[in-house]
Amino acid sequence: MLQVIEANTASLGANHDSTLTAKGNYAALLKKQGKLEEADRVYREVIEGQTAALGANHSRTLIMKGNCTVELRDQGKLEEAGRLYLEVIEGKTAPLGANNAD
Repeated sequence: MLQVIEANTASLGANHDSTLTAKGNYAALLKKQGKLEEADRVYREVIEGQTAALGANHSRTLIMKGNCTVELRDQGKLEEAGRLYLEVIEGKTAPLGANNAD
């Protein structure tokens, strides 16, 4: 998986959708392996890249932020997870409205 990330970064750029998708998948793998701190680092890189490429409230950015909140919760970083989850809620509420199912 790291080879794909490296190749995509070299040929497409660090903030290209394919590169960020591969990195997001890698972060999920790290989380499943119990490597939570490393997963956190990669999730944050993806969030930063998606924010730059797509915007802070884009659905893909918000999904990745949501994934990161779970990882933070699993690390016991509940305050940080809560703050990030509020960003997800606010990001979804703005375009969709408070009563939307998402």
